Amino acid sequence: MIDQLPFDDPINAEEFLHIDDCLQNDGGLTDEEIVSIIKSNNDEPKTDLDEEPPKVISKTEALNHLDNLVLFFEYSLDKISIDPNELSLL
Repeated sequence: MIDQLPFDDPINAEEFLHIDDCLQNDGGLTDEEIVSIIKSNNDEPKTDLDEEPPKVISKTEALNHLDNLVLFFEYSLDKISIDPNELSLL
């Protein structure tokens, strides 16, 4: 069947079965090493300690920012493409 494949220089079945025999095998990681790696990753903090938590803003401040966003898109139509219907939703 190998001879029927559209390859110029196919390998025979015996070569295919033993193609990885010449590769070096370092044995890989043991189960204990894998468990140790997973445990050490769980001990690390999930967030950067230097990072400040996000500041909660008021509804009024959020709406003001939204108004500024609408103004930005209205006056940047030549540079930024936005659907007018989407802009009206904002």
